[in-house]
Amino acid sequence: RFGDKFIRVSFSIPTPEVERFVDAFPKVMAEL
Repeated sequence: RFGDKFIRVSFSIPTPEVERFVDAFPKVMAEL
């Protein structure tokens, strides 16, 4: 499942990267 993978990835990257990804994530989803 995508959610599980997303959570696992978010724990494996440094926090600044996570914050930037979370910032961009809604935009990416809106464009799909």
